[in-house]
Amino acid sequence: MKSEKHRSIAQMVETFDEDRLVALTDAQVGDFLLGVIEAYDDEYESADFDRLVSMGVVFAKTGHENADQPVLRWLVENPSARRLDIVSTLLLGLWNRSLRQGPVAAPKLDLLRQARQDLVLDEYVEYNYLLALSRAADSDAPQHVKDLVAQLLVRALKRKFQNPHVQSVLQSTLQHILKR
Repeated sequence: MKSEKHRSIAQMVETFDEDRLVALTDAQVGDFLLGVIEAYDDEYESADFDRLVSMGVVFAKTGHENADQPVLRWLVENPSARRLDIVSTLLLGLWNRSLRQGPVAAPKLDLLRQARQDLVLDEYVEYNYLLALSRAADSDAPQHVKDLVAQLLVRALKRKFQNPHVQSVLQSTLQHILKR
């Protein structure tokens, strides 16, 4: 039954059946997303990460901005660079401020930061993580959230990323946050 429900939701996402997506509960969406990220964890090397961002956008557009709780719990339960990359990629879409009803709650940022602690990340995973955090530091975010994200970006930029594009995008993101 669960897999049939997941297939049904996946079909709604693929066709952007907005009315049916809006009618889902956050618990249903969270359960679906948990299944999706577990599959991404199993198929990490061949997973379509653009699709994961798009899925986050779909659920942000349809009012399911709180469906991230099970995903964040999954990450914190057994943190790894791989899981952080998967969750951060999903949050790039789900935490897109222009689509959300309100700012990302600070406790959600704390869960993401908690999972990040003590992990050794390559620069692309670090990049996804920092971009996901930066989505939470939009203009209507509390000042302490903006300050926290800016501090994390400053710290990351001090280490100099090998890829100049990564360094440039993060520097630009930091400047944008500081202007808010």
